[in-house]
Amino acid sequence: LPWSSTEARVEATCSDAGLCEEQTGTCQCFSGFDGIACERMDCFNDCSGHGQCLTMAELAFMDSALPLSAITTLEARYGSHGKASAWDADIVRGCLCDSSWSVGLSLGQRQQPEFFGADCSLRRCPSADDPTTVVTDETDCSNVTAPGGRGVGKSGNICHVDCANRGLCDTG
Repeated sequence: LPWSSTEARVEATCSDAGLCEEQTGTCQCFSGFDGIACERMDCFNDCSGHGQCLTMAELAFMDSALPLSAITTLEARYGSHGKASAWDADIVRGCLCDSSWSVGLSLGQRQQPEFFGADCSLRRCPSADDPTTVVTDETDCSNVTAPGGRGVGKSGNICHVDCANRGLCDTG
């Protein structure tokens, strides 16, 4: 349990998340944990080979990490607030999924990455504007709130529209 904003518990052999091999002085981590002292959580399925496993502290500084956000000041980032990091900032990890296109809220960026899901195992289908809608461009994400509700697309931002809304995408 956390007992301050920077500490969660006292030191423990292999972080209480593994067994110590006393002859070699190494930890054998339980499933779901990683690090020389089993001090970090593993990313599920190692991001399926389609992403990077990063700490919450690292993800907070990634403009393409979901949910997308226009927040850019250090004070608003995960656990910083101008003080010491949150106790779990370097312990909890998640996947930053790969994408062949730029992800973000700015001009020419899409609001969603190519690969997605907790372990980046799902892949989006090709995107295009729905040809049956003449007046509306579904790919225009200018002033559209990104999934997660934390950021709004700037002028020229792109919405991803699987199969141009004309079919079902098999993401698996």
